[in-house]
Amino acid sequence: MLASIPKALRPPRTGPMVAALALLLLLSTAPPAVAQVTQGEFAERRAALLYATEARVGLAISNPTSRQGHLPFQYLAGVIETDAVLLFVREGDGVTSTIFVPEGLGRERGALPLVGVDGAPFRPGDGTRGQAPEVRSLEELTDTLGPLLDLVDRVALVGVSDFAAGGSARGPEVVGALLEGREELEIVRANGQVNQMRAIKSPAELQLIRRAVEITEAAHRELLNHIRPGVTEADLKVVIDSVFRAMGADARPAFGHIVASAENSTILHYRGGERVLNDGEHVKIDIGAQVHGYAADVTRTYPVNGRFSPELRDIYEIVRAAQARAEELAAEGAPRAEQSRAADLVLGEGLTRLGLMEGPGATYDCAQRGGGMGECPQLRIHYFHSLGHGIGLNVHDPTPGTMEVGSAISIEPGIYLRPGFLDDLPDTPRNRALLERIGAAYERYEGIGVRIEDNHIMTPEGLVWISRAPREIDEIEAAMAAAARERAGR
Repeated sequence: MLASIPKALRPPRTGPMVAALALLLLLSTAPPAVAQVTQGEFAERRAALLYATEARVGLAISNPTSRQGHLPFQYLAGVIETDAVLLFVREGDGVTSTIFVPEGLGRERGALPLVGVDGAPFRPGDGTRGQAPEVRSLEELTDTLGPLLDLVDRVALVGVSDFAAGGSARGPEVVGALLEGREELEIVRANGQVNQMRAIKSPAELQLIRRAVEITEAAHRELLNHIRPGVTEADLKVVIDSVFRAMGADARPAFGHIVASAENSTILHYRGGERVLNDGEHVKIDIGAQVHGYAADVTRTYPVNGRFSPELRDIYEIVRAAQARAEELAAEGAPRAEQSRAADLVLGEGLTRLGLMEGPGATYDCAQRGGGMGECPQLRIHYFHSLGHGIGLNVHDPTPGTMEVGSAISIEPGIYLRPGFLDDLPDTPRNRALLERIGAAYERYEGIGVRIEDNHIMTPEGLVWISRAPREIDEIEAAMAAAARERAGR
């Protein structure tokens, strides 16, 4: 980005923190308009849930104690209020919807405190035929819902399952009191059905995800202009924040930035950030912007001096090959477990070639949770997370077991050579023999952690890679070399 700014306007040759702040000022133009999830789409979701559960009445209760638990409510209601109850009722061929909130919220149209999922004030409608829900006081819920419950034999319930676990929120308490003692009423816990709906994204949702990924990709590209010996992990986080803000991302990222250098890179979700990056080291950067609540999740691993060492190159090439194999198999209808098995095989074969495993299917003696010893795959010494996950309203969003059109996923293999890990293996004859065979190789690669994570969507034409920040070794080295020349020429 800075390379496209005239030299007279560029920041001076200072640390990345100052440069990033200058970048924010230079790029602070109005972000492009992005898609909106319309009130009509929210209404269709509510109608679809009633149809799926064969219920006439649906209740979605916000969850103030858990963002993950709150998302089903948000997905149906279109607001992020954490003390609210959404009532939606099938009447004829339509559905009417009302949000009940504590007295004072959402009552004055001129100054609405309710916030929509796009961050703008929520403007109520009349709750019918694709309109936004009506907003009423929680005090009116009893008189509204009570008579309805006398007329139906089934209710679809979304949100909190323990009505006493809502903390200071009043919504769960009111609903719990209304449902108590109605033994003839079937309560369908519908969080699972909502998660199934969330697993397949609408066109509007996919556009929001694409925009979040676009912003995240831009941050990765800008980081290539700043990574070098002498900067800190914290400096690089400032660059990320500046790009996110300048390009119109939500104030809150999808998750806390992970900027992990040297042996910190072997920690899956490292949350530190003050370490100075040194020549010959590497840095793993796992970040995700959020746009109207929809998340991106993109990881790259970069050499600090711009050149991959032989050891880093060895590990990186294995991880990239595993990711490529998983991408090849990600066809519509393909089981995601098949992709995972294929990636595991590529990782295992590569680690075996480097002397870090005895074979792709080899095992070692590991302690079991209930006590005693068992067998664990040697691959899990170096790779101990899933191949990927869905992305959407949550950075780990529901996803179908097979690739379906409308799926939005990440693919993120990794290898982590944790310092001292082999010393902590159970002392058994089998493990001692294993250490004899792989100990020297482990010492050579110890402290290297590599993860490559990309975001994809499944379309009728096939899998589309949407997080196109440089990921091949030659691309990364070329971009970092160009950045170094640019700095030298200022």
